[in-house]
Amino acid sequence: MKKTLWFVVGLCTVLTFNAQNFALYYSFASVTPSSGVVDPTPTPTAVGVSAGSFSAIGLSANPTTTNVFAFTGWGTGATNNDNTNFTGSIDLNKKFEVSLTPQSGYGISIDSIHFYMNRSATGPRMWSLRSSVSGYSVNLPAQSISSHTNIQILPGNVFFWANDSYTNATWFNKCVSKTFSLTAHQLILNTVFYSFHAWNAEGTGGSFRIDSVVFNGKATFGAGLKNYTHNLKSHFYLIPNPSSKYSQVNIKSSIPYNKIEIISIDGKLIQTLENDESVLYLNTEGIYFVKIHTNQGVLTDKLIVN
Repeated sequence: MKKTLWFVVGLCTVLTFNAQNFALYYSFASVTPSSGVVDPTPTPTAVGVSAGSFSAIGLSANPTTTNVFAFTGWGTGATNNDNTNFTGSIDLNKKFEVSLTPQSGYGISIDSIHFYMNRSATGPRMWSLRSSVSGYSVNLPAQSISSHTNIQILPGNVFFWANDSYTNATWFNKCVSKTFSLTAHQLILNTVFYSFHAWNAEGTGGSFRIDSVVFNGKATFGAGLKNYTHNLKSHFYLIPNPSSKYSQVNIKSSIPYNKIEIISIDGKLIQTLENDESVLYLNTEGIYFVKIHTNQGVLTDKLIVN
């Protein structure tokens, strides 16, 4: 019992003092009418999280213009100059999608997604954001922070382009899916996908475009290690633990592994062992995290060096 209580206190200390805020900004600066369905712009970087590139799925083969993520091929269901009657519905196979992956030893929390959007004269009138966290089953919270009234929020967190007569294709409306109070979006430990869906276009040639997308959140080192501790000991032992400087630590595993990583408390990779190595030495006092990569997943334990 004492060991369990000490571990929880130690973990809380890691979560408190090793959280890094990030703002992942997607500019789409390298997008051209021939750049294809994957944004060629270098992806944003931040401590604790690896950001993927935006991709267009189920849509046109190329963007419609430069420097923004704009594609045609969305589902129809709207009529020109009609702001009331709509027959289309969301199609989960048509989307802009991007992935965020926690780096080794981190958990990530997403607080808000800010973006600018626009449509062409025959483009979609409705759109929403979803996530793999919920299996793409519900829309994320929606809010328009534009000073104009072109965008309204419908029940179910659906963004709605309310004024069809407004067709200024050079002015973007700023929107946000703000603050994920849902615990499912806090301390994410595996790759998560976020997707933009649009529908009720007035024609298949109508475009929906996003620009200046920002994912705001934080990366916390050591997050989620408590999820491993109860199932861990039947497969994976560090002997002795706690250890001391320059002492041999033996790694015992009841299942095969192909790699072991030793990570410092500040998230730096200290050393890597291959599958024929089972002994490590550390010459600096502190707390380390030992990750063992198996064909059943990654197991993690804490090693204390006194």
